[in-house]
Amino acid sequence: NTADLLAAESALAQRQAELDSLVSQRDYLSNQVDLATLSVSVIATTDAAPTSQSFWDGLSQGWSALVNAGSVFVVALGFLLPWLAILAVIAFAALVIIWLSIRASRRRHESSTPEE
Repeated sequence: NTADLLAAESALAQRQAELDSLVSQRDYLSNQVDLATLSVSVIATTDAAPTSQSFWDGLSQGWSALVNAGSVFVVALGFLLPWLAILAVIAFAALVIIWLSIRASRRRHESSTPEE
């Protein structure tokens, strides 16, 4: 009968929608797994740390660390120098504007006060 046919067709449409939803979800999760791939490589090295260190070895390593820190400081200074120059020009312009406005304000104040 027609009612049974409509009920079966409705159930079939609902199952098809669930299937489409599950297929879409599977594809999404598959892409997420593909993006989450992690590769790890472990390489054994033959370089071993020295077993005994003297004062001079420590001094040498300290000097190397100081030189490395100095080179990092120089690179950072080279990076910041153009920015600092631009900021200095802007600050100088702002100070000149402030100085001129204070000077003009004083002149107006002096000209508005009567002489005794």
